[in-house]
Amino acid sequence: MEPKQKRLLLITGGAVFGLFILIAFVSLLAGHSITVNVVAIPEDSSISLDGKTIKAGKVRMSRGEHTLTATRQFFDKATRKINTADIDTAQPLYILPIPKSPSAIDYLTKNPKVQQQRESAGGIISIQNQQIITKKYPIVGNLPYKTLDFRIDYSLDDEYNLSLTITTFPIAVQSEDAARYNADVSRYKQEALAYLQSQKVDTSKVSITYKTE
Repeated sequence: MEPKQKRLLLITGGAVFGLFILIAFVSLLAGHSITVNVVAIPEDSSISLDGKTIKAGKVRMSRGEHTLTATRQFFDKATRKINTADIDTAQPLYILPIPKSPSAIDYLTKNPKVQQQRESAGGIISIQNQQIITKKYPIVGNLPYKTLDFRIDYSLDDEYNLSLTITTFPIAVQSEDAARYNADVSRYKQEALAYLQSQKVDTSKVSITYKTE
């Protein structure tokens, strides 16, 4: 084989190898990230992802937890904690600055189309949040849960951490029969915990507050 042919073969082989490496690298990046359509309303809001300014539209983000914020003149900052495991990439990811000031309310009054968009987006956010909550804590679909002896209510913080409140309804009056009152409360607490455990709730890992009525 002529030297010129050998050189051409080496160049071609190197180019093919480089292309293979590039494809493998792009595939690796794609496997560790997702693309989400981020939408802020009003559209001229400033958006940031994990503290870095981004533009609305198609945004690529690494898999895991992130913080999305949106700000606008006269509006309060909106913050949305997200986990890519919970995101449906077929749906827009909305974030809505909060209209607390008179100027912000006046802006929405004068721009009813924007207000309609916000209301529609708010409904979608509510559905998305409920889907996340139900997936993470199936028990909430059965709460509040009430019997003659106890009631179980729940609350969630901004990061969707679940807190439960168990309220017991003792038959005895504490001031008249303390021993029976305490026995009722103890038994009803155990009944409530047994119900939660039957619903596959790890009661050792959930914040539980006890009340008596």
